[in-house]
Amino acid sequence: MLSVLIPIFNHDVTRLVGELTMQCSKAKIPFQILCFDDGSKEKYLVANRALDGVYGVSYIELGTNIGRSAIRNKLAYNAMYDYLLFLDCDSEIRSKKFIKRYVNEMKQKVPIVYGGRQYGKRPPRSKKKRLHWTYGVKREARPAKRRAKLGNLAFQSNNYLITRDLALEFPFDENIRGYGHEDTMLALRLQSAHHFIKHIDNPILHRGVEETKNFLEKTKEGLRNLVLLRQEYPIMQTPVTNAYDTLRGMRMHKVFRWIYNRWEDRIMENLYGTNPSMRLFDFYKLHHYSRYVENGAPDKRGE
Repeated sequence: MLSVLIPIFNHDVTRLVGELTMQCSKAKIPFQILCFDDGSKEKYLVANRALDGVYGVSYIELGTNIGRSAIRNKLAYNAMYDYLLFLDCDSEIRSKKFIKRYVNEMKQKVPIVYGGRQYGKRPPRSKKKRLHWTYGVKREARPAKRRAKLGNLAFQSNNYLITRDLALEFPFDENIRGYGHEDTMLALRLQSAHHFIKHIDNPILHRGVEETKNFLEKTKEGLRNLVLLRQEYPIMQTPVTNAYDTLRGMRMHKVFRWIYNRWEDRIMENLYGTNPSMRLFDFYKLHHYSRYVENGAPDKRGE
């Protein structure tokens, strides 16, 4: 009935798998949990090898990193049941009804469902992680009603249920390497084919809050991917692409860049501070997106 698929990269997933095993067993459904490691460090490999021999669990080490898209496609191909539940390895399940809620969707034969994500209620003690936490709380941890208004654009690949047939028909684009927008591309391709994602309140807790330096680098990597993808798929639209298109249409994009450059030091000081502004973070993203559009984004896909 259900294949739970967990791509692993540098995380100990034994606690997550233990909770999933317990809930699937309690739901009395046929299940399997596939855990594919995508080139993690040795200490995580050692920890996760404890999954060998656990009932219903298959743990496999790929040896080399094949990327976020490719490993998800590989998991889907190797799954044995009709429904697939994709979960990121840095997830924590807080609800005892997590699996039960998805089972209810399977019984209704809903083809694809996104459950959402949430972050800790208290900000991290380290100010180095405040930006990612603030962004997560204000932009990603949205209830189903708010996500539903955005439709497929509110989809993320961290916690979703999909039929195996649909996952194989619409695989992740393996040309997208690194971080960012492989889920946006999938959501838009599904929408173009009139497959609309259902949003429910069944979130996981996102534990992988990163330090600001790493978070900003991944943000830029995602923006580079977005520029390259838009060249191939003009249908792609996000808040940052819409903002840039508006500025360019008003011939204000160069003025914006000039203003940003004058205020960049203060903007970066805020983003690295204890109370980062989401509006300034939007300016940061718009600046780098426009820079990549106008100067060219290095194409690292397919490497």
